[in-house]
Amino acid sequence: MLSKNLKLIAITVISLFSSAFVLADDSEYYYNSYQISDQHRYDYGKMGAHWGHHLGHLVRTATQGLWYVDDTGTNVNQNPAIHYHHFTGRSWQLIKKLYNPNTIQQNTASIAIGDSIFSYGLNINGGYIEEAVFNARTHEAIYNRKIFATGASTNYIGAAVSPGGKRIVWWTRVVDNNGPSPWLYVYHDGDAWHGPIQSMVPGNDFSYVFASFVNENELYVAGEVPGGIAPNWTYEMGVGKIILGNPLENFTIMPANFTPHDIWVNTNNGDVHLFGHSFSSEVSYYYKPAAGNWSETPAFLPIGGVGRFRIIEDASGKLYLVFAQNGFKMIVMNKAEVTGELNLDDISKISINHDQGFTSSNSIWAETREYQTTPVMGLNFGFHGNDWDYSNLLRHSQVLPNDGSVKFNLSLPNGNETLIGANTHQISWYANAAANINSLKIDWSVDGGENWSTIAESTPNTGAYQWLVPDTNRSACKIRISDSEDSTISDLSDTTFTIFWEEIVKTPPVATIRYPQNDTTITVNTIFSANGNGADADGYIVRYLWQLGDGNEISGVSKTSIEYEYKTAGIYYLTLEVKDNEEQWSFPDSVKITVIDPMAVADDDELKLNSMTLIANYPNPFNSATNIYYRLNIFSVVKLCVYNIHGELVNVMINNRIQDAGNYHHTWDGKNTEGKSVPTGCYFSVLETNQTRKISKMLLLR
Repeated sequence: MLSKNLKLIAITVISLFSSAFVLADDSEYYYNSYQISDQHRYDYGKMGAHWGHHLGHLVRTATQGLWYVDDTGTNVNQNPAIHYHHFTGRSWQLIKKLYNPNTIQQNTASIAIGDSIFSYGLNINGGYIEEAVFNARTHEAIYNRKIFATGASTNYIGAAVSPGGKRIVWWTRVVDNNGPSPWLYVYHDGDAWHGPIQSMVPGNDFSYVFASFVNENELYVAGEVPGGIAPNWTYEMGVGKIILGNPLENFTIMPANFTPHDIWVNTNNGDVHLFGHSFSSEVSYYYKPAAGNWSETPAFLPIGGVGRFRIIEDASGKLYLVFAQNGFKMIVMNKAEVTGELNLDDISKISINHDQGFTSSNSIWAETREYQTTPVMGLNFGFHGNDWDYSNLLRHSQVLPNDGSVKFNLSLPNGNETLIGANTHQISWYANAAANINSLKIDWSVDGGENWSTIAESTPNTGAYQWLVPDTNRSACKIRISDSEDSTISDLSDTTFTIFWEEIVKTPPVATIRYPQNDTTITVNTIFSANGNGADADGYIVRYLWQLGDGNEISGVSKTSIEYEYKTAGIYYLTLEVKDNEEQWSFPDSVKITVIDPMAVADDDELKLNSMTLIANYPNPFNSATNIYYRLNIFSVVKLCVYNIHGELVNVMINNRIQDAGNYHHTWDGKNTEGKSVPTGCYFSVLETNQTRKISKMLLLR
């Protein structure tokens, strides 16, 4: 698990909307950050954790506060379970796992009405929408309600709820070659479901749809509209209006955008504000007055390129513009002062966290009015770790008003995290520049806060400290930060976190010659091909080394295959070794290559080549001793030796002994000429006679 860097940047400037007003600066807000789960859904290289960024996952219930309904699994075609996490005010707790049928695809959409959380998924095999209902007070759940048949090629479910509790659920049927495609929705007015109501959209589908209500029966929707022929689809953004019970009205394509960021209806005057994700990653902005048309060309918010942008309206009338930009930043304004088109001439951007491992998060799952009937309380949002390496990590940011009493606020570790021992993680905190605290003392506890050990006696109050986590296993750890000059000014982790450590035994990689698999005979001056691979259980391969047996070698980071031309007849041992990312070399794998010159072989030469045979040793691999077998076809003077892979002599077992034709064997006890045991590795038995020389590979495993 990763730690993070949470640092607030002070920028106080003037922002212009319909009238000028001073936006909030960093002294007015501080924030907390909590880990929700380490089981968020993603499929490495196929499905990013940001899939479903348009769905409601973070919802507030009437009496039980915040819940996060999380999709899980590691298969792009299956969502095996949804997890219901509850925020206690100090940490997140997993309350219930609700297992889906194995045909729920991709994501589920969730909304909260009172203390009931409704989740909707597409059963792609059955061809229908399934509904789950979770009671936030009793934790009871009803599952697998079949709501409506959807037909084939359905995808991209979404849901929203009106302020009075009318539910709407939508989906699309995906086509190709510029459509048109059907987009459908059903709605529940409190008594029964109605629909499905179909609209034809000028594209391959209408997906990743956001909604914002004008009133109980009217809402605007914005989504992605792909076109073209797969796999070369193009992308634009579409927006339209729904009067419940009727198809989409005034559907409009906004070019130069590939997906929507968000849509917001100002219920004070009926104006609509649409935010698009342009191809340059800037936030494009379109405006529609209540009784007018959409602006013909987009404006661009002067905040730079972003990964995701949302606009959140809370019950007090505050508007939070939140965006992912190397971490997360926000702009705060008052809804009552937005009386027309947004005109951001100058802005005040407040950094609300910059988490190590979360700086390129592509989702903001915010608590918003579109997904719950309970009033929105301030700014809360969930976000995932960087694609692809940390996608399973899911966190929650909570932004709180600062009455001036908060000097600093520890944000990580803040509970439920698992830090890896012997790795470096960041200890992070909010630092209020107005507090004039120059340095902090950092302590940690392994027993939940009774006994403390010092990590840093005095470190600059910059908001972050790199901590080399001890190599220990502990399950009740806390961090405490305090003013170096006044220990009464302090803060500590809300709940305990875990340190996990185990000694890692580095295993060497494995080299395998795939072709040729057996000893091979070839002729001189012909192109010889070989290929192999390397495998590493705890890392990856960084280099291949082929030794040709004639003193030459071929090496490289991608040399899995080679071609070579032997110029001279003889017997050569082709060897492959691989090196991993931890600088460990494998044991070599080798095959014997006999190179003959058909034009030069005479009867005497054939007699020499066939004068003896070195048979493979047994057992092989071996632990303490092995028998080396050979056969002499003629009377010979014999020398039998053992060499290591560097060509160094290890032992001499037979030294120029005269032997008649026949079968022989000799035992090698794994020791050198000094009688000392040699280490694990690859060795070669070399049998020489006055006619020829033979070599065989042996593998010693201690």
